[in-house]
Amino acid sequence: ISNDLVTEMLFEPRGEGLAVACKASGIGKASFTSIFAISRKTRPGGGKNLRQQTNRALSFFDMVSEDAAGKVLTRWQSGGKYLSVIRNLELGTPKK
Repeated sequence: ISNDLVTEMLFEPRGEGLAVACKASGIGKASFTSIFAISRKTRPGGGKNLRQQTNRALSFFDMVSEDAAGKVLTRWQSGGKYLSVIRNLELGTPKK
C-alpha cells in the first residue's frame, strides 16, 4: 500500500484503518493497542480522551475478522479508496 495510505491510516481519528491493517497482518490485540496509543500521542491534542479512543478502536478491532481485514487490505492494494473500503467492510465473525 502507498505511503500516503499508511499515513492516513496511522492518523485517522477512529483508528479503524490501523485496526484493519493490524488484524490482516496477524498483529495481536496488545500490539495493536500499543501502536494505536503511540499514533494518538503524535497528533496535536491526541492524548486527550486516550482511554475512550482506545476502547472504541479495540471494539472495532474485535469485531473485524482476519478474513474481512485481509479483503480490505487487498482492495487497498488495488487502489480502493481508504475510508469507503472500510465503510463497505463486512465484519465477518472474529476468531476467538
